[in-house]
Amino acid sequence: MDSDDKYGIGRVNGVREWRHCHGNEIMKLEMFCLCEAANESQGRLNLLGVFDKIYAKSLPAVHPRMVAVARIRHQETADSSHSVVLTIQPPSKHEPVAELEVNAQFRKAGPEGWSVSQLILAIERLRLDEEGAYTVQLSMDGDPVSTIPLFIQKIPDES
Repeated sequence: MDSDDKYGIGRVNGVREWRHCHGNEIMKLEMFCLCEAANESQGRLNLLGVFDKIYAKSLPAVHPRMVAVARIRHQETADSSHSVVLTIQPPSKHEPVAELEVNAQFRKAGPEGWSVSQLILAIERLRLDEEGAYTVQLSMDGDPVSTIPLFIQKIPDES
């Protein structure tokens, strides 16, 4: 793992990887995205309408619903619980426009040595006050894991 920051986060074959803060178990973030809807069925993760840009006729605007999805592969040696926080920061870096905290349950790794946790976090009625690049950050147990951009663009008036 090539690590370039204080959290032990790096990339291995294009997959984000970090050492768990309470032990030596490795966790790999295989996917982190925003979409219109998502569900899990029989261990399969189904995504609908993955996006990174929202167009608004005027600002402020309210986006009715979106879902942040993360797929984490891990080597937990026992069932465990982790605090997962999703934060959406506006371009001006003022107070976050959304912060969602959940207590995620992780199952003990199976006989193959790995287990997968799929997190589906719904964000309802997100108020967007400004145009530009918002930062969507996923943190686990207080440590940043990944960030992705969310671009808000005002549709020009047709005059």
